[in-house]
Amino acid sequence: MSITVESLAEQFACQYRGDGSHSINSIKPISQSVDGSISFLHNEKYRHFLDSAKGCIILSPEHAESYPGPALVSENPYLLYARVANFLNKVVREVCQSIHPSAVIDSSVQLPDHISVGANCVIGKGTTLGQGSYIHAGVIIGEDCVIGDSCELFAHSTLYNNVSLGDRVVLHSGVVLGSDGFGFATEHGRWVPVPQLGGVLIGSDVSIGANTTVDSGTIDPTHIHDGVIVDNLVQIGHNVVIHEHTAIAACVGISGSTQIGRHCMLGGQTGIAGHLSICDNVVLLAKTQVTKSIKQAGVYSSIVGFQERTSWNKNVARLRRLDATLQTMTTKG
Repeated sequence: MSITVESLAEQFACQYRGDGSHSINSIKPISQSVDGSISFLHNEKYRHFLDSAKGCIILSPEHAESYPGPALVSENPYLLYARVANFLNKVVREVCQSIHPSAVIDSSVQLPDHISVGANCVIGKGTTLGQGSYIHAGVIIGEDCVIGDSCELFAHSTLYNNVSLGDRVVLHSGVVLGSDGFGFATEHGRWVPVPQLGGVLIGSDVSIGANTTVDSGTIDPTHIHDGVIVDNLVQIGHNVVIHEHTAIAACVGISGSTQIGRHCMLGGQTGIAGHLSICDNVVLLAKTQVTKSIKQAGVYSSIVGFQERTSWNKNVARLRRLDATLQTMTTKG
């Protein structure tokens, strides 16, 4: 795709400087920019790359003053870059109906005019497919599922029965939606599985990273609302509810029946116990362990930062003796 700087400025209602007829045909980091590429500068520590940059650069008004080449100007260069990059490298594409001959699709499934189904896909009975969606090779979609418009399901993602996706959902490779929630009753010391029948409900504009799992609800669905973004290797338990525009980093574990509010941010390896409620606008820093509900917005953490090994070993040894030391001090007192 080739487009001029002036055309991009019109498309995104921003100002430009320099040669508006300059043609853009690739996306590069500013450190590797070339004639015809578009890059951006957002972090001040990369400012020195601007001295040797080429092509069109997305810049703040302050930095645009010192760059002689073509530039798109924005108060938030990173946000404008995200929008430009999505425009130039669209995740959702206009497609004609394209069904690979090796795909196995139940006869009850109505194929829209604009749909792409890759090699070795399986689509079960009663499933609905939206317009403009891409289903890549090896995707498995169970019975009675709903795939919204303009979704993209990457290779080897799996949807069990009764999973519903809104519009513009992206599932990366290895995602599993609707596997059994970890629900068991006990009888005389033996585990008895509780049927997990609720399925999974995903809103619109949700992105779920590679090898993330979302378990089926027990009776009601596990529910991820509009605009939520989930990183790789995340485990979301049964009947969890995640509200709009929350962001979840890699290796987070959320136990069953917990509710996460709107506009929250969960750092990597955060662990959240079950049956809790976390209010809107909560930030949990990496490795935070949440064992009770959070009712007030704010930033929370619960992990000790790294130390030199000898100091850490001494502190751990003292920590193990803390209870005995306190008892001794109380007795003497």
